Amino acid sequence: MWKWKKEEKGPRQVNYLWVLAGGYLMYLGGELIYGVIKGESTLAFWGILAAIAFFVVGGWVCLREWRIYRYGAKEDPPSEELPEESGDRLEDLDEIAQDIDGEEEES
Repeated sequence: MWKWKKEEKGPRQVNYLWVLAGGYLMYLGGELIYGVIKGESTLAFWGILAAIAFFVVGGWVCLREWRIYRYGAKEDPPSEELPEESGDRLEDLDEIAQDIDGEEEES
């Protein structure tokens, strides 16, 4: 029904505010763990659980920005797998087109 116009994006840039936010979340996770170890936390289980959540989210945010920084203008960082070769070279396509034309003329 609705056709959305896909805008072409320019090169992606690192947003350092996200890096700071991710680092701060990891710092808060460390503070929670430190409080549990020192015995200052009354809810040790929930403190550790929250610390793990802060570490995961903060680490993910920093990793995402690191990939943008590392790969620069590329839209998506390269995957670990190599792309499969389709085998369709220009010469192969020309031969296929000639074969099809030859079959049509014979019919």
